[in-house]
Amino acid sequence: MSSAFLLCIALQHILPVAGAPTHVPPPNYGSSKLPNILDESPPPVFGNDRSIFDLIWSCLTTVVACSWVSVHPNMPGSNESFARTHIRHLAYLFWAVIAPEAVIFWAAKQWFGARQLANDFKDYGWTMTHGHFLQMGGFVLYENGEETKVVNPEHLRKLLDEGRVEIPKVRKKDIEDRSKASDFGKALVVIQTSWFVVQCITRHVNHLPITKLELVTVALALLNGAMYVSWWHKPFDAQTRIAIHVLPQPESKKSEKQETEADGQGLTRNQTRESVRSTGIRTCDCTLSHFVYNLLWHWPRVTLMSIYHSLAAMSARYAGRIYIDRVSSFYALSIGKNANFIISSSVSIMGMIFAAVHCAAWNFEFPTHQELVFWRACSVIIFAVPCLNLLSSFFIFFAEDIKPKEAGRVHYVQVAFFTVPAMISTVLLMLSLPVYIIARLGLLVEACVSLRQLAPGTLDVVDWINFIPHV
Repeated sequence: MSSAFLLCIALQHILPVAGAPTHVPPPNYGSSKLPNILDESPPPVFGNDRSIFDLIWSCLTTVVACSWVSVHPNMPGSNESFARTHIRHLAYLFWAVIAPEAVIFWAAKQWFGARQLANDFKDYGWTMTHGHFLQMGGFVLYENGEETKVVNPEHLRKLLDEGRVEIPKVRKKDIEDRSKASDFGKALVVIQTSWFVVQCITRHVNHLPITKLELVTVALALLNGAMYVSWWHKPFDAQTRIAIHVLPQPESKKSEKQETEADGQGLTRNQTRESVRSTGIRTCDCTLSHFVYNLLWHWPRVTLMSIYHSLAAMSARYAGRIYIDRVSSFYALSIGKNANFIISSSVSIMGMIFAAVHCAAWNFEFPTHQELVFWRACSVIIFAVPCLNLLSSFFIFFAEDIKPKEAGRVHYVQVAFFTVPAMISTVLLMLSLPVYIIARLGLLVEACVSLRQLAPGTLDVVDWINFIPHV
């Protein structure tokens, strides 16, 4: 996948688009209405212009780089089907485009976790690559020559303390060989996204119009850097695990079921399947009343709960669920209070920057006034939610230090100034998440729909020879 994507990037800059119109005749500046590119059929004059296909293709390749390639998933289950693995990757793609701040939160948690694991197991020669590989479910426990379960950091520490396992000697290169993306490939994607941002900045400097689709892509590209920094040492789309063998013990061992219950970390394969079925959408009801019930209540409720569960899994402080054959989709090592506050504050600031890029189109030309108002409203919404998250993180950080057993005037003042505002801001944040997702979807739709009418000069390209100083 990554090799094919890099080939597409190379072809984008090398090959011309055959049959695509590359010139648009001068618009009628006396008209207040934007020219409709769908109503005109300009002759294919070759010049220093770009076509609509060029514009869309450049944005599309950059969006794919910011979502599909830059998101480093955890390892799938050993018996997981090809279709299920890629459906989960499509879910990553959805969240990377709709809520990139949440994905960055998850990536930052894994970065903190990898650094902590590299420090805890430094005597074994571990690096952050080893820490990432452990978090993503890369180590599997073997007992009596049979695979039993995926090892998570807490379970590995417990087994080491009990003397039941020995850490295998695994080189960093051995883990990197399992990755489907090299540092060179990652660097090419960073160059592609950086080049797109430079082009848009240069168009602004040269007073050339920028489309809303390009602006949305620039916002995603800016956040893409934070993902790559957090996941630079994490193997991409690794499929092969490393075995950790249980040492022979003379004492009687617990059964797998008892061990799972004692650890409190996972589920058996049958329990996993049942839990999935219990949260799925019922499709066996054939009567009209059940269909209406599912359409108006059950399906929207399941969808909303799935959205909340995914966002909570990416941004919560707890690690996440451990299954027998894999870790959860958004698993990361549990982080402390200070690290959680740093991540939450940083991601909130990134979210505000992300929204500010959309607000840059505040005075852009839109096909209709209603679309202009719609863009402004959605931009304000996606700016307000990160602000609310930053405020909530601040109150929660100080409210956690308040001890319930303490009494006195100071205690009640602390509760009034931190605990109560933390509860209120958290509730408001939860209620605003669906509105945020709708606003993000609205901005994406409007960015695509507004391409039907372009401002004069939108299809002009930057004259780099005159722009760059030379002799």
